[in-house]
Amino acid sequence: MNESTPPPKPLAGSSWLIWPAIVVALLVGQLSASFIAAVLALGDPAQVVEPDYYGKALRWEQTQAELRDSEQLGWTTAWEIAPAADLVGQREVKLQLNDAAGQPITDASVEVLFYHHALSADRDIGSLPHVDGGTYAAVLPMRRDGMWQMNLRVNRGAAVFINEQAINVGDRRKGKS
Repeated sequence: MNESTPPPKPLAGSSWLIWPAIVVALLVGQLSASFIAAVLALGDPAQVVEPDYYGKALRWEQTQAELRDSEQLGWTTAWEIAPAADLVGQREVKLQLNDAAGQPITDASVEVLFYHHALSADRDIGSLPHVDGGTYAAVLPMRRDGMWQMNLRVNRGAAVFINEQAINVGDRRKGKS
């Protein structure tokens, strides 16, 4: 009982290319999807790395000391930002700065680094000159409504006051009653 199995028949035409073609198509699809995902991730201006992150880490102790010193000064801030931007995208920004006794501070140098939370790569620095009675004001480029980060640095003689605040600017419900 010695029956032999007949040899397999050769594939006719191009049917032998189906499985290698499926494997190649899956690999090309995976590479295409990865490329598209990388382009979308890198092209989003809202996704940014904190500038000079390593340098900030090295200066962390110094920054913490400045924050403690600022708290000990007891100075207070109150921001007033125009609810709507003008035609060129600028708003009037006012800062009321008072000392620990509640008296206005009139002889300080005030600088603010500001950016919209949705576009944190677009950072700007503005100087706020003294206007009257502890009020410092300037017109700054703040086109968008929403959350703005205001990082304040005030120099008055040897005293340095730093303050960081997130402020909701404008009415995010425009057109709704």
